[in-house]
Amino acid sequence: MSISRLRGNGVIGILREAANKWERRAPISPTDARILRELRQVKVLVQPCNQRVFSDDEYRAAGAIVTEDVSEASVLLGVQRPKPETLLPDRTYACFTRTIKAQRAGMPFLDAVLKNNIRLFDYESITLDGLRNGSRLVSFGTLCGNVGMINTLRGLGERFLSLGYSTPFLGISSAYMYPTLKTAKAAVDALAKEIAKNGLPAPITPLTFVFTGNGRASLGAQEIFKLLPHEFVKPSDLPTLAHRWHQPDKGNARFKVYGCVVEEEDMVARRHDADERKQQHGDAAKASTSWTTNTFDRREYHAHPELYVPTFHERIAPFANVIINATYWDRRYPRLLTNRQAQALLGDQRNARESHQTTPGSLAGTHGLLAVSDISCDIDGSVQFLSRTSTIDRPFYVYDAFRHHAHDGVDGEGVLMMGIEQLASELPRESTRSFSSALLNFAADLAFSDGTKPFEQQSRELPTSLSGACIAAHNELTPNYKYIERMRRELARSKVRPAATLDNTDAVSTTILLQGHLFDTGLINRALDKVELYNGSFDIRECMVRPNMPAQHLKSTSSAVVVLEAPSRSDLDALLADLRNLVRDTPAAEATITELESFD
Repeated sequence: MSISRLRGNGVIGILREAANKWERRAPISPTDARILRELRQVKVLVQPCNQRVFSDDEYRAAGAIVTEDVSEASVLLGVQRPKPETLLPDRTYACFTRTIKAQRAGMPFLDAVLKNNIRLFDYESITLDGLRNGSRLVSFGTLCGNVGMINTLRGLGERFLSLGYSTPFLGISSAYMYPTLKTAKAAVDALAKEIAKNGLPAPITPLTFVFTGNGRASLGAQEIFKLLPHEFVKPSDLPTLAHRWHQPDKGNARFKVYGCVVEEEDMVARRHDADERKQQHGDAAKASTSWTTNTFDRREYHAHPELYVPTFHERIAPFANVIINATYWDRRYPRLLTNRQAQALLGDQRNARESHQTTPGSLAGTHGLLAVSDISCDIDGSVQFLSRTSTIDRPFYVYDAFRHHAHDGVDGEGVLMMGIEQLASELPRESTRSFSSALLNFAADLAFSDGTKPFEQQSRELPTSLSGACIAAHNELTPNYKYIERMRRELARSKVRPAATLDNTDAVSTTILLQGHLFDTGLINRALDKVELYNGSFDIRECMVRPNMPAQHLKSTSSAVVVLEAPSRSDLDALLADLRNLVRDTPAAEATITELESFD
């Protein structure tokens, strides 16, 4: 009989990462391995790896044992989820699981976890007080922002050269080309001195960077930006700043760059305010100063995003040269920029260039939107035309909004795009140290935790932040994550089109937002049954669940964005009426149903 390692024995194993060649990070640094051994009496095993940023010898020097066989460990730590076939049964694992939204790619791993009696923790869910919407305590966010900004500066140098301008940005490399963050910052410091001394070419100034949000990733990007000679302006000042594009005397605008941080209230407006603005100013009025009646309520916006309409494309984007997107988004909310909005925006800017053009290749001070660096890397997300990821070794592509086409490199007409999934892995040493320092607070608790006890007892004994991050125990999903089973079933039903809508030119569609206790009351299941009764089809585009809510919330609140299709308009209207009745007749769900307006 094999010995169960679920009963914590004070031994931790650090797994070799196998996701791809760029994954050089580790969950625990040699320094923290020494702290665990000397101060917490935790034995640390490390699988050998030549690719890891810290060498095997560094771990040995810290007192860790480098060994291929980590079966002695009761807790196994990785950065990315390990391959299902490598899982050791009756252990505790912690990693970024990529399973809490029932992501299809993560389901074989989750199945193997449940089959092998593994207790599973997800770093993404280690939050303040264990709340799903709480502040994350273990993450790479700041480093992602650092790397994203460094890479953006490199991309600008190459893009400007393609447009006919030699700039000091050409002296910046991708972050992974620097041995440390310190050396990368030294390169940015040298860039800053060059801008301050010799300036930027007049036709590309003032050069304005817009940062979305003020979370860790955005702050990390701003940290690098602030190394440059800079000036921050308010969103309401952007039109005035942009007016200087057309002035022959740029003054000191050549010798610095401009930054603007925009929050949610700068990206959307309450529908009533937007309608009022159209009546007062007309559709052509785009100056952000015309949005004086925007009565934004953050709590209302998060609860009822359907009451708001997008305004970023009018208020901010026309005055931005570089957009650093680092804000959270899901399909309940308006996009930051849609394909259609980008086409209109870039069309206006192209017309402006042509009307002011004086010499071949000149941008005549009306260069407009040059680049989008999407640190959130949400494909077809808040920036709809982020159509695919880029890679660490091929970080940029150009999106042509008029042909809706993307091509690798930095040349050609369009907007320079960057969307890299593993940004923090470009600075693996700093990323590992930062992440390890945060994880150290929980590693010893895991190492000595008894996973054989009933989960309810474990939850009482573990720190709240950890217990809220436990996805599986005792061959089943934990109570807060039971919804994954139901979500998985409904996602499997999604996109299956019945014969009534196949090749039917009369078929019509709409998008609805369902919010409430959808899964634990079975409302989502009954709603989708209704769709099938009407010979309709559905596509669940987004499903958000808040599983580890405060104890007083006995059910999980969730939301689902669902695209419905029915054979005819009358069928769709009848289906929507039936769904509204279903919501009304299921009071336990405390649910709402809203038909969403399409802004794409």
